[in-house]
Amino acid sequence: MDRNGNTMVGISSPLSPTMGENIKFYTVDIASNTKNNITNIPFSSVYDITQDWIFHTGMQISGGKLYQTFYPVNATTYETKNTDTQYVAIYSYPGFEFVKVITDTRVGPAGAFNTRSGIFKAENGDLYTISNSSFTNGYSQSTKPAGILRIPAGTSSFDPDYFFNTSEAMTGGRIAHAIYIGNNKLFAAVTVAERTIDNRWSDTNLRLAIVDLTSQTISLIEGAPEFTGNGGRSFAAFKEEGKVYTSISDANGTVNIYQTDISTATAVKGATVEASFVGGIGRLR
Repeated sequence: MDRNGNTMVGISSPLSPTMGENIKFYTVDIASNTKNNITNIPFSSVYDITQDWIFHTGMQISGGKLYQTFYPVNATTYETKNTDTQYVAIYSYPGFEFVKVITDTRVGPAGAFNTRSGIFKAENGDLYTISNSSFTNGYSQSTKPAGILRIPAGTSSFDPDYFFNTSEAMTGGRIAHAIYIGNNKLFAAVTVAERTIDNRWSDTNLRLAIVDLTSQTISLIEGAPEFTGNGGRSFAAFKEEGKVYTSISDANGTVNIYQTDISTATAVKGATVEASFVGGIGRLR
């Protein structure tokens, strides 16, 4: 969503060269439901695609720029041989002109396969990038600690003085999915057991947690069980009036909605949904 609240920003990013070699950005006017400012950016402008393809993992608008996180991947085998660096592509907004890619080697790439949780924006415009550096949701190797970096508002570079090493914050400490819930906090699903190459697509051993980006702490949600996610298809979580509503499937495949009180980091189980999984939660007004 644009900062004016009337415009949505979209991206179309082909999964392989056979599907196209351009990243397409566009805006959608909510009132008229019309697509505008359609811009094609060649993948080759962003990354050397003779080495790897790139997968989109998130984007945010701040200070007249669009910031996009991505990770390099083999388009055929899905191997990720380049996990020693984090990449953020920067574009102008709303013109979507490519500016540059910034990198940092303290952690690996931000986000994971199909999670859209690579980058978040705080109220003051600061941006936070999330790296899990693990086999979670598809990485084929782990070479750097999991962690969070910051891009200060109005800048186009990583903050050298901010590094939240989530690997050391708790057992696992790897953020598989997340949403921003305000006041420099994330509501997240974190791994509480180490992954291996054999179960990298399983999305298992997850717990709900609140991640405090200021105090650099991860607090597990009391009352919510360990669970298996949807393999990166979605993270159905919705915040409203101090509560977060999210879906968790139990061992029998039953989908339950949990209500988490953000102030106390506690959850209660609510409605049961007759479905194989819940793709999203929202409210009609």
